[in-house]
Amino acid sequence: HFPTLAEVSKELSCKKIAIDLSIWIFEGDFAGGVPKPYLRTLFFRCVNLMSTKFGACLPVFVSDPRIPSLDLTLKNATRAARYK
Repeated sequence: HFPTLAEVSKELSCKKIAIDLSIWIFEGDFAGGVPKPYLRTLFFRCVNLMSTKFGACLPVFVSDPRIPSLDLTLKNATRAARYK
């Protein structure tokens, strides 16, 4: 059985969780219509994690110091197709 949001929030309440920052930025790049959509996505996800509604988790961001070449190629191709 999959845990409910209430069960998960009890487990994570007042804890630090590690988040791969590059994934959030990559996903945020697909939210169009606003300048720097990845910042907006990052902001609202942090607000949701730190709100008492979800148990007040503290996000700790981890990041690889370099972008793997495959990810960079895919990201550049996606951006080029979007802004054609």
